[in-house]
Amino acid sequence: MELTRYSENKTLVLFSSVYRDMTVLSRRPIEQLYRHIRNYIQLNMSEPVQPHSNSNPEQIANSVTNFFTELFPLAYHHLAEIADKDFTQSYKECLKKSMDTISPFGDTPKQLAKALSKSLEATRMLLEAFKIGTEVLNTTDSILMDENSKGNTQCHDALLKMTYCPKCQGLWKKEPKPCSGYCLNVLRGCLTKYVAELDLPWNGYV
Repeated sequence: MELTRYSENKTLVLFSSVYRDMTVLSRRPIEQLYRHIRNYIQLNMSEPVQPHSNSNPEQIANSVTNFFTELFPLAYHHLAEIADKDFTQSYKECLKKSMDTISPFGDTPKQLAKALSKSLEATRMLLEAFKIGTEVLNTTDSILMDENSKGNTQCHDALLKMTYCPKCQGLWKKEPKPCSGYCLNVLRGCLTKYVAELDLPWNGYV
């Protein structure tokens, strides 16, 4: 989000230098475009991730089209070098309605919309992946840190029995090791709960 605000500020500075007499009027379409961009990629971290949300590339294409439509009267006024007064609102609306016919910016709006849509969609997917990863890690952490759960208690008892019972029986001097079958059974019992609970979120993330 910081990058979009930085880009927005740079664009505002650029337009203020090019369309110096129309700085105030050019601010609105620029801010509106970047607001739509942020709304498109922004994720509400308080809600579950929806991989296929209502946002779609057409929204960005419409935002870019609206931006150039709003910009056209400003650019035309600048090129006409009419410094003493602005166009009337009705004349501005007339210019906007003639955009498709005149095509003052050529293919630039379509090309920009296409490139921007691809870039923002990749950004949204990356942010969604980060969010899912955070949720999976939180789930993993909560499971592993839940020391009072029944499964953890049983696991702790089994590990304690496997590790220290031989020592309690006076076998500690020989440093006996549990047989492999017993050790594997204890580890399976400890990990079964975690594998079952983490299988779905991890597979979904991967």
